[in-house]
Amino acid sequence: VNGKVKTVAIGFVLGCMVGLTSVSSGSLFALVLMTFFKLDSRKLVGTDITQAAILLGFTSLGHLSLSTVDWHIVIPIWIGSVPGVLLGSKLCQHAPQRALRYLIFVILITVSWKLIHSA
Repeated sequence: VNGKVKTVAIGFVLGCMVGLTSVSSGSLFALVLMTFFKLDSRKLVGTDITQAAILLGFTSLGHLSLSTVDWHIVIPIWIGSVPGVLLGSKLCQHAPQRALRYLIFVILITVSWKLIHSA
């Protein structure tokens, strides 16, 4: 199987998982990007965020059409998230590769732990 077909298949499976579970596309895709693709930490973050923005745009349209969005939560989250993302993007440019990869690892483990213990 050539690389592009494999990448599309991975995207399909993860897209289904995100649409079904709402588990953060960032967490799932970051794990896959670290496992299957040789990206440095900065490229991993940039690639993950860019694909997530596109994927979540389509996912959001689906949930908007189903009226499953609570705007009383979304708007305050946006207000805090936008400055946080801008700061995080700047920090990513200057963070050492190893430290950034370790931080991603810790976040993935923490999210996984939380999911297991909140079920």
